[in-house]
Amino acid sequence: MRKREKRAAVLQHVATLAVAASAGDVKPLVEYLWPEVVLDDFQVDMIKSVLSPTIKEVFVKGNTGCGKGAGAAMAI
Repeated sequence: MRKREKRAAVLQHVATLAVAASAGDVKPLVEYLWPEVVLDDFQVDMIKSVLSPTIKEVFVKGNTGCGKGAGAAMAI
């Protein structure tokens, strides 16, 4: 497979994962982009909310050290 074909295949795969993430299944995209990251349910919910086309604004509140910054950084 040539370099251009490999790149096209990777971009197609990422696009498929992005569509699934916007539909609510964010774990495959996160696992592909950051294979060693372990997210808790709070962070997954935050990322789902940011990527959801039906939610226009997300406000995150929580105690210190609960992973708000990491989840927000991944969602953006």
